[in-house]
Amino acid sequence: MSGDDQLEALLAMMRRDGMVVQTITVPTHAVVVAKAIIEAYPGLASVHAARGKAKDERTLLFIASSPEVSEDVSDICLHDLAAWGALPAESAEGLRA
Repeated sequence: MSGDDQLEALLAMMRRDGMVVQTITVPTHAVVVAKAIIEAYPGLASVHAARGKAKDERTLLFIASSPEVSEDVSDICLHDLAAWGALPAESAEGLRA
């Protein structure tokens, strides 16, 4: 099973379990920072990145949270991560999940 297939299966399972999966893009060099900021809030959300990006490109991040906190996650993504170049992703290009 390829890395993309594994990510697709994980995202499908999270959605099936009622999680809200939001997507953003960040410059590849900011992936670790974005994950650290979101995951610094214990139990708020999990962050998963699509693989295989060159360091000068953007990386698609999938952020899974419960429906009760999805607005808080959106605020963090759009406000706290804006300084790091985060943008909302309209679709998960290249992934079928």
